[in-house]
Amino acid sequence: MQKRNFFIIIMLTVFCFGILTAGDLEENLSLMLENNAEMYVQPLVTGFGSSMNSGLYKRAKCTTGKLPLPIGFDVNIIVSVSMVPDEDLNYDYYFMDNTIDFDLGNINSSLPDETISLSMSGLYTADKEETPTISGDEEGAVITPKAQSDVIDALIAEMDPANSTEETDYRDALNSSYSSISSLIPQFQFPDGSNIAAIPSANVQLNVRIPFGIELGLRGAPPYKIPYVGEFKMLGFGVRKDIPVPIVDVAVGSFYQILTIGDVFEAKNINVHTEIGKTFGIPGVKISPYLGVGMDKSTVDLTYTILGGTIPGNSEDQEIKFNMEGENKFRANLGFNLQIALLHLQGEYSIGKYQSATLNVGLTFK
Repeated sequence: MQKRNFFIIIMLTVFCFGILTAGDLEENLSLMLENNAEMYVQPLVTGFGSSMNSGLYKRAKCTTGKLPLPIGFDVNIIVSVSMVPDEDLNYDYYFMDNTIDFDLGNINSSLPDETISLSMSGLYTADKEETPTISGDEEGAVITPKAQSDVIDALIAEMDPANSTEETDYRDALNSSYSSISSLIPQFQFPDGSNIAAIPSANVQLNVRIPFGIELGLRGAPPYKIPYVGEFKMLGFGVRKDIPVPIVDVAVGSFYQILTIGDVFEAKNINVHTEIGKTFGIPGVKISPYLGVGMDKSTVDLTYTILGGTIPGNSEDQEIKFNMEGENKFRANLGFNLQIALLHLQGEYSIGKYQSATLNVGLTFK
């Protein structure tokens, strides 16, 4: 119980400046169709991929002592943070592809008994061209109906009156009933940014070294309810293998991880890597600098519901589910591990699409 509470404290420390300020992730997503939702959460996808795939190893060596048993292991508490670059704090949004239906006969009995549809881009204007991603700290873009004359011109163009007299009659009827028309095109605002400029990840990892220079890794985070966001869960496993070369230590490995947030967000990450390093020291004290390179691949499934009436043109509930990829690909890691007796302390800096910093504290047994 104490271990679990300690881990929860670590998780809260990591998330207090990030995810906890995000508001309701599902609620924010429910205001956007796929194109905008994908760009809104892209920093979260790439950032989680970068931070989750940090701290996978703490030195470029997998072998262990042969006596009394040829097995060694270590237990680690790992905290990683990925920094979101400025260019990912905002995005150029799409005017949603929604159309708004105008039942002309119900608007005014002098109009034809027909329904015409206009796209949002033809009906709305915006106060700015960009809106914040989940990592930004600005207010969301506000889209408002165009001037009354512009809206009526768009309706007249679709109605295609037969002559100028008919056009004048239609225009007079539309102007006199504009309150009914304007109720169909309400103002809309994109979600505000949540000021998450750093995407964190925290986990406990167990590494077990067995004969033949093989290291097995298992990491995870106990299920934990994050207010306003959902239940956070994480699990991963991997393997590394020593590569016999003279003078330096070399290893290769791979790690697979799954992270979920409530029923909305499921991220899957895979990393393949190789590292080179060397261990120096005296009895009881060792330092192991290393340099690693690898490839990340992150995919995310997003599932949410747009409630009818929350987006102009959406009168009924709409289930949204789509898959997207993180932008993190190649990465380079530079780090060190300091071991004093059984205690170890690791620091790592990763360069990729997002830059990440990692701290690892734990115990090493052989």
